Amino acid sequence: AFLVQGTALARLRRYDEAMAALGTARELDGGTAETLYQMGATRAFQQKWTDAVALLTEALGKETGKALAYYYRALAQEKLGRKDLMVIDLDRFVKVAPTAPEAERARALLAAASR
Repeated sequence: AFLVQGTALARLRRYDEAMAALGTARELDGGTAETLYQMGATRAFQQKWTDAVALLTEALGKETGKALAYYYRALAQEKLGRKDLMVIDLDRFVKVAPTAPEAERARALLAAASR
């Protein structure tokens, strides 16, 4: 329930409340890939790039097929000046979820990075 609540609060851009609910979810579920992903994405929305990368990396350590975790981690890596890691994550994202709505933007970022 805390995971769902945190996810909903993040979508409402109530990020601090979302992180509180997600933190409780993490305590109760031991930090599942989904909970860690939601926490990482929320940190990315807050522009807390270092925290976002750490949480998304932890999520991917538990479930490598979590496509959007690669996408948001790539965006955070770019903000941290790590374009090399951004390219790797965007490439993984496109391979895992080639038809995702974000895939076209990912391909455009990859094309721009290769210039």
